[in-house]
Amino acid sequence: MKLDNNTYIRKAAGSYWIVRTGDAILEYQNPIILNETGAKMYELLEKGYSKEDVANHMVKEYDISYEEALNDTESFVNMLVNSGLRK
Repeated sequence: MKLDNNTYIRKAAGSYWIVRTGDAILEYQNPIILNETGAKMYELLEKGYSKEDVANHMVKEYDISYEEALNDTESFVNMLVNSGLRK
C-alpha cells in the first residue's frame, strides 16, 4: 500500500507524528501521533508492503500470533483510511 506522497512521518518529543505537506496542509485535521509500533507499520505500508506482509513482520518483531498481528494491521489501515491518509 502506497500512502499519499504529501504525507511523512517524523519523530518529535518522543512520539512519531504523521505530517502533511503541500496542498494537504490547507485543510486542518487533528494531528496523528503514533507509537514506535505504529510508526514501523506506517513505514512498511509506505514502502508498499501488503497488510499480510506487515503482519508477518510484526509476528517476527513482537512475538505475537499472526491473527493478532493481522487484526492490528487491519485496524491501523482502517485508522489511516478514516483519517484520509489512504483511499
